[in-house]
Amino acid sequence: MINYANGYIRYYQLRCEVQYDVIILIGSEGNFSLEYYPDLFMPQLRTYR
Repeated sequence: MINYANGYIRYYQLRCEVQYDVIILIGSEGNFSLEYYPDLFMPQLRTYR
């Protein structure tokens, strides 16, 4: 996912900070809990010249 995000940002020449939120669903259909972790990690993107 990090590689795809890096390619997208380079292709569109975006100047933004990339971060990942994580959503975890635990349980079964109709009976589950949701855990949300915003800004869980911020990968270092590679820059190429």
